[in-house]
Amino acid sequence: MAGRWTEEQKIKALTIAETVSITEAARQTGIPAGTIKRWRSEANRTEPSEPNEPNRTPKKLEALAKQAAQEAVAEAKDYIVERLKALADELYRLAEDGVRETRTFMARPGDKDRDSAAWLRAVVGAMHYAIQDAQLLSGKPTARPEVVERREYEITQRIIAERPELLDAIFAEDKQPGLEDRRGPGTRPWLGQLR
Repeated sequence: MAGRWTEEQKIKALTIAETVSITEAARQTGIPAGTIKRWRSEANRTEPSEPNEPNRTPKKLEALAKQAAQEAVAEAKDYIVERLKALADELYRLAEDGVRETRTFMARPGDKDRDSAAWLRAVVGAMHYAIQDAQLLSGKPTARPEVVERREYEITQRIIAERPELLDAIFAEDKQPGLEDRRGPGTRPWLGQLR
């Protein structure tokens, strides 16, 4: 492959040369050090439109560095995703083992002593955390929040306001026989009287 290197190989070699050394870039890529030096000097030349400023990274080198960084991030992301999937799978397997151990324990005849009960709690706790962590690692939810709107009080208050005579009918047997309404004659008996 003398003299013909791909753009990807060139970018990799220049990135290693910039971050470590030209010697290391040559060792890792197999590209001669002289070729990498030439590429580096070409990359360090300023474009005709660029001002010739010392200590300024040329646009060509900035673009190469940016592209190399993007490729490195993509590779790292793929690696991390694969590792997380493997870890999530292992955590699900751990939870399955916990279920099997729990079934074995529950099927065992005889008394379950305190140590066995503590062991079972530990297994169930490990199952819980294994499943929760596996869910987190795989991007799945760990909880299902549900909002239940209960309106019994509001409905009851509306019925009382609109039809108070219904309460008299409902609680008619709760009224003590023989007691007169303390508010005076001709008024309705008051609610909430106890026998």
